[in-house]
Amino acid sequence: MASETAENDVLMLGERGLNGRVSRLEENGDGISPPDRPRRETRQNTRLNSEELVAEKLIKLKNSRSGHVGHLTYLANKISALLTDNSNIKMVKELSVMFDRQWDRFELVHDEILVYASQDELTKENAFRVYNEQSQRKLDLFDKIL
Repeated sequence: MASETAENDVLMLGERGLNGRVSRLEENGDGISPPDRPRRETRQNTRLNSEELVAEKLIKLKNSRSGHVGHLTYLANKISALLTDNSNIKMVKELSVMFDRQWDRFELVHDEILVYASQDELTKENAFRVYNEQSQRKLDLFDKIL
C-alpha cells in the first residue's frame, strides 16, 4: 500500500510538475509553444555599408570640431577681455594653458576628419579652411599676449 502511494505521487509529479501546474509540454503534447504566444519580430539581415559608416563618422567628427571651435572662441574672447588689465596675468596664463590643451584636441579631430575624408575633396577643403581660420585666430591671440 505504501509503495502504491509513492508510485501515484511520482506519476502526479510527472504529470503536473513540482508546482502542481500542468507543464506546456503536457498541455500541447508535443512541446511546441502555442500559436498565440507573442514572438519577437525578426529583422532583415542587413550588412553594414562602409560608405554609410564613414559618412556617419564624418558627421560626428564635424560636430565635435564645431564644439572645439566654440570652446576655442570662448577661451580666446575671455583671454582678450582679460588682457585689458595687467592685474590679470595669472588668469591669462591659466586660460592660455587651457587654450593650448583645447587646441591639441581640435587638431586631433581635424586630423581624424582628414583621414575619413580621404576621398571627399569638398570635406577636405572645408577642413583646411576651418583649420586655417583657427590657426590665424590663435596666432593673433598669442601676438596680443606677447
